[in-house]
Amino acid sequence: MRNSARRLVTFAVLVFALAWAHRGGQAVGQAVVGNGYVPTLPVAAAPGQLLTIYVQDMGANLTAPVDAQSVPLPTSLAGISVKFEQTVGPSPVDSPLLSVFPVDSCGLGPDWCTHFIGINLQVPYEMSVAFPAGGVTPNFNYGKLTVTENGTSSATVDLSVVTDQIHIVRYGDSLTGLGPFSPPASSLAELMPVVTHADGTRVSEQNPAQPGETVVIYVVGVGDGLARMQDMQLPKPQTGAGPPSPMPGPGVAPIFDFRPNASPSESLPARAGPFSGYAGPVAESWSVARYPGLYQVNVTIPTPPSTAVPCGAPSPSVAVQSNLTIDLAGFASFDGAPICVALPARAATR
Repeated sequence: MRNSARRLVTFAVLVFALAWAHRGGQAVGQAVVGNGYVPTLPVAAAPGQLLTIYVQDMGANLTAPVDAQSVPLPTSLAGISVKFEQTVGPSPVDSPLLSVFPVDSCGLGPDWCTHFIGINLQVPYEMSVAFPAGGVTPNFNYGKLTVTENGTSSATVDLSVVTDQIHIVRYGDSLTGLGPFSPPASSLAELMPVVTHADGTRVSEQNPAQPGETVVIYVVGVGDGLARMQDMQLPKPQTGAGPPSPMPGPGVAPIFDFRPNASPSESLPARAGPFSGYAGPVAESWSVARYPGLYQVNVTIPTPPSTAVPCGAPSPSVAVQSNLTIDLAGFASFDGAPICVALPARAATR
């Protein structure tokens, strides 16, 4: 079964990373590392992926975010560094850092405070995926990240190596401030996917996508695209380096689900009812110039079916907040972007 790339939470791979916190080689405590009905560890990660990990009992003096100021990205910020290790392929490899930031865990009062920091990093492209490009024999590779502070204290998190772990960036998640898009003015857009028109403005109920229009979806975790790059005789992407111009990435399979308020899915369910969507042709992903690990997928909106419902219309339970969910599927993962699409007059007046 493919792994759903996080649905109604902030980021596909938000990890509460610390089974043991160590300071000077001595254990200083245990920590809960997540919750849910399936194990949260190991963390699925793909080559070149941007992900966020949260670490306990580090960065005690960190009071404000520290961001990378240039590319290639640094491998240390505010004394924090992360090494990637694996059983197959180059190891260890320094993970480039985009930002380090304090996390406020005092919502229940000071007696309940636990000190956390968040780390936005890039998984190195040197990661050897389970099935190499053009190969059929699995590598059975295993990886881990080791976080250190000023070369002493450390914490580790295990990684499950996958070909892709698609995450559509959302406003308000841990990556929002790291790309070429601006946060929306309204808090109503919190956790809505970053889908824009060609001019960079946000697709919304007030500014919906039009049938036949090509919109831009920002994603991470599409993988390294080595097979496609080899076919085009292009150089392999470099860890921590933002390409000066867009470079091709892996293809993803789009599905256009016109059910109202539809959740992400890797296929249209049989219970979807009357004709409610399309499986589109493979869409190309392209790296975003000067932003390591960030990709855009350009998708053309098809003609909505006659069964489509306009955004803002009442439904049996809640108002229609989206009337099209664009699902993007890779080899091992998928995620979806719920948006609003303008409907022809015949559909809008149903």
